Amino acid sequence: MALNMGGNSIINVSLPNKNILYASYMPFVTDGGLFVRTNRKHNLGDEVFLLIDLPDEEEKIPVTGRVVWISPVNQGNRVQGVGIQFSPADSAKAMPKIMKHLAGLLDNNTQPTFTM
Repeated sequence: MALNMGGNSIINVSLPNKNILYASYMPFVTDGGLFVRTNRKHNLGDEVFLLIDLPDEEEKIPVTGRVVWISPVNQGNRVQGVGIQFSPADSAKAMPKIMKHLAGLLDNNTQPTFTM
């Protein structure tokens, strides 16, 4: 779900299990990033605010970021949405928690993701 906040968006990101988290994670993005499924229109460079709900975490992780990837509707087998690059400050608090959940999944995994 996305709310428009004066040009910026607030997006609630629910990643209920490790498989969805793995498919959403964007390891090639500096400072970390996640692909977020949404049908809202965004432009590259748009600032967004994410509230990330990870498996087994009691509180959502607030992250500010920018749109760096867009998968529009009707793009073959791709899921519609946007890739968000975390701000450096928020990356420092979000990435350790994300990486804890992805431990062991990133090594030699050939499963497709939402972006690659």
